[in-house]
Amino acid sequence: MTMEGLRLRREKMIEYIIWGIPSGKTHEEPLVTGLKTKAKAKELMAMFKNETDKTKPWYGVSKVRLHVLDLNEVPDFAGAVN
Repeated sequence: MTMEGLRLRREKMIEYIIWGIPSGKTHEEPLVTGLKTKAKAKELMAMFKNETDKTKPWYGVSKVRLHVLDLNEVPDFAGAVN
C-alpha cells in the first residue's frame, strides 16, 4: 500500500460527532454522527449556534461541542477505571 493509501485509510477511521443540549432538554446528546470531515462538522456547529429561525428543529441548541472519535487509536480503558 502506498503512503497516500495509508493516509486515506487513516482518515476514514476518524468520525466527527456533534453534541449539544436541544431546546427544552436538560442533558447533552449526540446531535449529528457519522461526519467524515472536520470542516463539515464546524459548518454544522456554526449553524446550530447561530440559528434564529424558531421553526428549525435545531433552534435553541446550547453547549454545542465537537467530539473526534479516532478509531485508529486504541482506547485506554484502564485510565477510565478508578
